[in-house]
Amino acid sequence: MEPSGRILAFNGFQSGAILKNLVRLQLDGTLDNSFQPVPSEYVPVTAPLPDGRIFATVVTQGLSGNAQAFFIRIIRVFPDGTIDPTFDAPIATDMFNRATYVTSLAAMPDGGVAAGGSFGLRVFKADSTEDTRFQGKAPFSPVFSLLLQVDGKLLVAGQNAPTVLRLNTDGSIDTSFNAQVSRSFQPTVYAIAQQPDGKILIGGTFDQVSGQPRNRIARLHADGSLDPSFDPGSGTTLSSVALGNPSIVTAVAIQPDGNIVIGGQFSKVNDIPRRNLARLFGGELPERPLLLAPALRNGTFEVSVRTRTNQTYQMEYKDLLTLTNWTKLGTVAGDGTRQLLVDPNPSATQRFYRVIVE
Repeated sequence: MEPSGRILAFNGFQSGAILKNLVRLQLDGTLDNSFQPVPSEYVPVTAPLPDGRIFATVVTQGLSGNAQAFFIRIIRVFPDGTIDPTFDAPIATDMFNRATYVTSLAAMPDGGVAAGGSFGLRVFKADSTEDTRFQGKAPFSPVFSLLLQVDGKLLVAGQNAPTVLRLNTDGSIDTSFNAQVSRSFQPTVYAIAQQPDGKILIGGTFDQVSGQPRNRIARLHADGSLDPSFDPGSGTTLSSVALGNPSIVTAVAIQPDGNIVIGGQFSKVNDIPRRNLARLFGGELPERPLLLAPALRNGTFEVSVRTRTNQTYQMEYKDLLTLTNWTKLGTVAGDGTRQLLVDPNPSATQRFYRVIVE
């Protein structure tokens, strides 16, 4: 998605009689006809720049010597889809086995681009020359996901230890970040997303983080340590697991309300049936209030609640559980002490109460 909210889609679309491998959709979902297609056999990965230009991995077919080959490279296109002639970064020349592939791009602060794939990690400057400071810094291959943080540091995720690492703006490894992601065989992180508060969501095929059970989805603090407040229970599972084909989380996205959408290959999330797509609560859920000493005294009903600062406590009631709406009573502001909630006119027969914490 571009900063404007328009959506980039790739890999083979019919627009009238023309086959386009990269298209742009308007906010209402209609095709943006002002955006011209990139000439390529296919466009597997893109990364938009803040100024509207777009990095795209393109694959074209031609001759290498006397043999047919596929040429994989990264180009930059202008907002109208025309190619920027000042940027052309070759990745590889493959014969028909297509052993080289690109899985992720991240636009860098200097106008360059980071690329992850079967080759590991490569970073190119704005003029398309390679930034050698990043060479060999991702000790795993392939690299499946890249994420540029707001501070310019680059999160890199892939297969086998250390699975997730963070690089400083000069290409050096950020030793303050320590994400301990593990699995008995080939732990892999396929997806990374970062919340506005700096916490990091990861998805993949791991089963432990920082020595704690986390099955395929976890949240990390900004330093890479496990965030224990986000607990997906049994995580994602697959009801019918073929040998070597377990459940996988391959995509993670954070909604504006803080909830988290995951995609991949699974049939359940925390034992709840969800097929390949699920939404998780992302915020910390408020604690259930501890209600103490409920009693009828002198014609009133009262109950005590242990409060926390910066939270409010609202008592509500129903005379019948079959009723749709709850009736609100008094509200108290939490200050860390035990406080009293009162119904001055309780029912003579029965009444059901609840306390809402906000």
